[in-house]
Amino acid sequence: MSTSLTRLRTVLGARTSRRVISALSSPAAGAVAWMALRERTISRWIGVVSVLPVLAVLGMTVGTGLPGFPGVVMPLWLVVTGLGLALGRSPVTR
Repeated sequence: MSTSLTRLRTVLGARTSRRVISALSSPAAGAVAWMALRERTISRWIGVVSVLPVLAVLGMTVGTGLPGFPGVVMPLWLVVTGLGLALGRSPVTR
């Protein structure tokens, strides 16, 4: 584990740092969606799959203020996107 992550856990506590780390996945999903739908460097279906959790997290945050929702949605997105990039034929992985 990196020292900055260890410091973050020490300062904020383990539960809060998990929330912060899972919240960082939402911008990553947005970036993957941009690469797929706008730049066409990743398969389009991965972009569509990436837009859904971004909209879900944004809707839940704005609608209810629930801070831990990315931790529910993003692990599934990470598995689907990782398998899609590893096994698919995206131009970025050739």
